[in-house]
Amino acid sequence: MPAIMIQFNQEDAAFAPGEPIAGTVAWDLPRKAERVVVRLVWRTTGECAEDIGVAAEQELDTTSRKGQGTFHFPSIDGPYSFTGKLFQVRWTVQATSDPIGTIGQQPFTLAPTKQAVGL
Repeated sequence: MPAIMIQFNQEDAAFAPGEPIAGTVAWDLPRKAERVVVRLVWRTTGECAEDIGVAAEQELDTTSRKGQGTFHFPSIDGPYSFTGKLFQVRWTVQATSDPIGTIGQQPFTLAPTKQAVGL
């Protein structure tokens, strides 16, 4: 089964604004991808209109259908991870293989206290 796995360099997957976000992406695909793109993606969910944004992206070198690469995003400032009664803001690192379309995702928290802001 095709797969893309994402692992952070730190165990807790929680980051303060301005901290680097880094890790490893490993892939096992049915054929060689033209590229693997890693993105920092935030999304709102809940009773409000859903929104999505890409804060940063990085392309990894792919030389075979199976391999791994590292990603490093120097810093992002927001929006903060948030959990409220009407909506939430959630972050993920998302890796996509083009043109195969296999996607891997790993959630993380971005907030000053490294815990989602809540009301």
